[in-house]
Amino acid sequence: MNHLKSYTNKMRSMNGTMDSNGMPSQGDQELAQKENENQKTSMQQNNAEIFLNKFTRKTFDKLFDRVIPEQGVDYTFPDGQTIEINESLKERLDNDPLLKQEFDIKKTIPGMKEQPSYNLDGSLRDKSDPSTYPSGLGVGP
Repeated sequence: MNHLKSYTNKMRSMNGTMDSNGMPSQGDQELAQKENENQKTSMQQNNAEIFLNKFTRKTFDKLFDRVIPEQGVDYTFPDGQTIEINESLKERLDNDPLLKQEFDIKKTIPGMKEQPSYNLDGSLRDKSDPSTYPSGLGVGP
């Protein structure tokens, strides 16, 4: 702020404050106008920052937690690897020893398959064929 005041004073000393007719000089008028616009802009930016900090971020965090509540729990495989899984899956694994055994071995939920992916024209994407994959690059060998 001190820099702006010293700059303003320097400009006023260069431009002068009055012209030869005793009216405010053009440079002084322009400087006063720029100073006024800068103050308005800084007030608007300050108000926007206060609004974002006070309302938007807190509200977004509350709504996000309400829509997608955190329900992850840690699950450790017999080999020591730990992943985060849904609470309901953990409960099901605890109640079904066969499912737990298969999950521990394959590290996937039995019966789950990768869903097919389609292009916009409805044709099936093939990751190994660059002509059908969106990037045109495929996934390589």
